[in-house]
Amino acid sequence: MDDKVIDFYSEKLKRAKEGVTMVKMTIKEVVEKFNTVQKLAVVEGRIPIKITYRIGKNARKMESIVKDFQNERQKLFMKYGVLDEKTKQMTIPPEKVDEFTKEIEDFVSQEIELEIMPVSIVEFHRYEKKINNQPYQISGKDMMDTEFLWEDMDKIESLPEEEKKA
Repeated sequence: MDDKVIDFYSEKLKRAKEGVTMVKMTIKEVVEKFNTVQKLAVVEGRIPIKITYRIGKNARKMESIVKDFQNERQKLFMKYGVLDEKTKQMTIPPEKVDEFTKEIEDFVSQEIELEIMPVSIVEFHRYEKKINNQPYQISGKDMMDTEFLWEDMDKIESLPEEEKKA
C-alpha cells in the first residue's frame, strides 16, 4: 500500500486551475436544488456549449447524490414500513414515524462537498434561451436556488435593465 500524503491545499489550487470549485451542502439541499439545476440543463437556444456543458455536468454530479439518497430512503422504508396488501404501497405505521423521521433527518443533514464547475450567470443571461421551443427566462427563485452554480452572481447588477426585466 502506498503511504502517500495528500496536500489538500495543492489539490484545491489544482481544481481551481481546472475551473472547478468545491461547495459544501447538505444532502437535503442537493436533493431540493437538483430539479432546478436539471431544468437549466435542458435549456436550449443560442447558449454557448461551454455553458450548457458545465450545467449538464453539474446536474449529473447532483443526480448521483439524489439517486444515492433515493436508495437510502428506500432502505429506510423497507426497515420501518409495512406493505399495504390492497394498494401494494409501503406505509410507515404511526408508532414508527418518529424513528423513521429521525433516521432520515440524520441522513439528509449530512454535509458533503460537491465538486462544481461554475457558470457565468452574466453570460447565461446574454443569450436567447428556450425549453421545448418556448422562450425561457430564469426566475429569481431559480437563480437563488442555484446560487452555488454561478461564479459571478455579484455582477448580476451590472446587466442592463432590459436584460433583467426579460
